[in-house]
Amino acid sequence: MYLDKLDGRITVAFYDEKAALWRQEQAKLQNRIVELKTATCNFDHAINTLEETSAWCKAFPTQPAVEQRRLLTILVDRAAWKAGELDTTLKAPFQKLRLSNPASLTRHGGNHTAGVKIEEWLLR
Repeated sequence: MYLDKLDGRITVAFYDEKAALWRQEQAKLQNRIVELKTATCNFDHAINTLEETSAWCKAFPTQPAVEQRRLLTILVDRAAWKAGELDTTLKAPFQKLRLSNPASLTRHGGNHTAGVKIEEWLLR
Protein backbone atom coordinates (compact mmCIF):
# COMPACT_ATOMS: atom_id res chain seq x y z
CA MET A 1 0.00 0.00 0.00
CA TYR A 2 1.31 3.43 -0.83
CA LEU A 3 0.15 6.93 0.06
CA ASP A 4 2.30 10.07 0.15
CA LYS A 5 2.80 11.51 3.62
CA LEU A 6 5.09 14.51 3.83
CA ASP A 7 6.32 13.70 7.32
CA GLY A 8 6.95 10.05 6.42
CA ARG A 9 4.82 8.63 9.27
CA ILE A 10 1.24 7.41 9.54
CA THR A 11 -0.78 6.50 12.57
CA VAL A 12 -2.27 3.07 13.15
CA ALA A 13 -5.75 4.61 12.89
CA PHE A 14 -4.88 6.23 9.54
CA TYR A 15 -3.48 2.92 8.27
CA ASP A 16 -6.56 0.98 9.41
CA GLU A 17 -8.91 3.52 7.82
CA LYS A 18 -7.11 3.47 4.46
CA ALA A 19 -6.67 -0.31 4.51
CA ALA A 20 -10.42 -0.77 5.11
CA LEU A 21 -11.27 1.56 2.19
CA TRP A 22 -8.86 -0.23 -0.11
CA ARG A 23 -10.21 -3.64 0.91
CA GLN A 24 -13.71 -2.43 0.05
CA GLU A 25 -12.48 -1.19 -3.33
CA GLN A 26 -10.68 -4.48 -3.93
CA ALA A 27 -13.85 -6.44 -3.09
CA LYS A 28 -15.87 -4.28 -5.52
CA LEU A 29 -13.31 -4.88 -8.26
CA GLN A 30 -13.31 -8.64 -7.61
CA ASN A 31 -17.12 -8.66 -7.82
CA ARG A 32 -16.94 -6.72 -11.09
CA ILE A 33 -14.48 -9.28 -12.49
CA VAL A 34 -16.92 -12.07 -11.62
CA GLU A 35 -19.76 -10.12 -13.29
CA LEU A 36 -17.71 -9.63 -16.45
CA LYS A 37 -16.78 -13.31 -16.59
CA THR A 38 -20.46 -14.21 -16.24
CA ALA A 39 -21.37 -11.68 -18.92
CA THR A 40 -18.84 -13.25 -21.27
CA CYS A 41 -20.53 -16.61 -20.78
CA ASN A 42 -23.91 -15.00 -21.54
CA PHE A 43 -22.38 -13.31 -24.59
CA ASP A 44 -21.16 -16.69 -25.87
CA HIS A 45 -24.66 -18.10 -25.35
CA ALA A 46 -26.16 -15.17 -27.28
CA ILE A 47 -23.79 -15.71 -30.20
CA ASN A 48 -24.61 -19.42 -30.28
CA THR A 49 -28.33 -18.60 -30.28
CA LEU A 50 -27.91 -16.20 -33.21
CA GLU A 51 -25.85 -18.76 -35.14
CA GLU A 52 -28.53 -21.42 -34.58
CA THR A 53 -31.24 -18.99 -35.65
CA SER A 54 -29.29 -18.18 -38.80
CA ALA A 55 -29.06 -21.89 -39.61
CA TRP A 56 -32.83 -22.26 -39.06
CA CYS A 57 -33.46 -19.32 -41.40
CA LYS A 58 -31.30 -20.87 -44.13
CA ALA A 59 -33.25 -24.14 -43.80
CA PHE A 60 -36.63 -22.34 -43.74
CA PRO A 61 -37.65 -22.99 -47.39
CA THR A 62 -37.20 -26.75 -47.03
CA GLN A 63 -38.86 -27.10 -43.63
CA PRO A 64 -42.44 -28.32 -43.09
CA ALA A 65 -45.06 -25.67 -42.30
CA VAL A 66 -45.02 -26.51 -38.58
CA GLU A 67 -41.30 -25.76 -38.33
CA GLN A 68 -41.65 -22.62 -40.44
CA ARG A 69 -44.38 -21.34 -38.11
CA ARG A 70 -42.21 -22.14 -35.09
CA LEU A 71 -39.32 -20.09 -36.47
CA LEU A 72 -41.60 -17.18 -37.37
CA THR A 73 -43.04 -17.24 -33.85
CA ILE A 74 -39.51 -16.90 -32.47
CA LEU A 75 -38.48 -14.10 -34.84
CA VAL A 76 -41.51 -12.02 -35.80
CA ASP A 77 -43.15 -9.58 -33.42
CA ARG A 78 -45.62 -8.11 -35.93
CA ALA A 79 -46.43 -8.61 -39.61
CA ALA A 80 -48.95 -7.01 -41.98
CA TRP A 81 -49.50 -6.49 -45.70
CA LYS A 82 -49.19 -2.81 -46.64
CA ALA A 83 -49.62 -1.66 -50.24
CA GLY A 84 -48.67 -5.06 -51.64
CA GLU A 85 -45.62 -5.43 -49.40
CA LEU A 86 -45.10 -7.52 -46.31
CA ASP A 87 -44.15 -5.22 -43.43
CA THR A 88 -42.58 -7.01 -40.46
CA THR A 89 -41.15 -6.02 -37.13
CA LEU A 90 -38.87 -8.59 -35.58
CA LYS A 91 -38.39 -9.31 -31.90
CA ALA A 92 -35.30 -8.06 -30.09
CA PRO A 93 -32.41 -8.52 -30.85
CA PHE A 94 -33.32 -9.54 -34.40
CA GLN A 95 -34.85 -6.16 -35.28
CA LYS A 96 -31.62 -4.40 -34.29
CA LEU A 97 -29.64 -6.82 -36.42
CA ARG A 98 -32.01 -6.24 -39.32
CA LEU A 99 -31.49 -2.50 -39.07
CA SER A 100 -27.71 -2.89 -38.96
CA ASN A 101 -27.56 -5.25 -41.94
CA PRO A 102 -28.78 -2.85 -44.68
CA ALA A 103 -25.76 -0.62 -44.10
CA SER A 104 -23.46 -3.63 -44.46
CA LEU A 105 -25.27 -4.83 -47.57
CA THR A 106 -25.03 -1.40 -49.17
CA ARG A 107 -21.30 -1.20 -48.47
CA HIS A 108 -20.81 -4.62 -50.08
CA GLY A 109 -22.90 -4.03 -53.19
CA GLY A 110 -26.11 -5.66 -51.97
CA ASN A 111 -29.51 -4.06 -51.92
CA HIS A 112 -32.25 -3.87 -49.31
CA THR A 113 -35.84 -2.71 -49.36
CA ALA A 114 -37.97 -1.78 -46.40
CA GLY A 115 -40.63 -4.29 -47.36
CA VAL A 116 -40.82 -7.41 -49.49
CA LYS A 117 -42.92 -7.33 -52.65
CA ILE A 118 -45.73 -9.86 -52.71
CA GLU A 119 -44.36 -11.38 -55.94
CA GLU A 120 -41.31 -12.56 -54.02
CA TRP A 121 -43.57 -14.64 -51.76
CA LEU A 122 -45.60 -16.26 -54.49
CA LEU A 123 -44.70 -19.74 -55.68
CA ARG A 124 -43.41 -19.79 -59.25
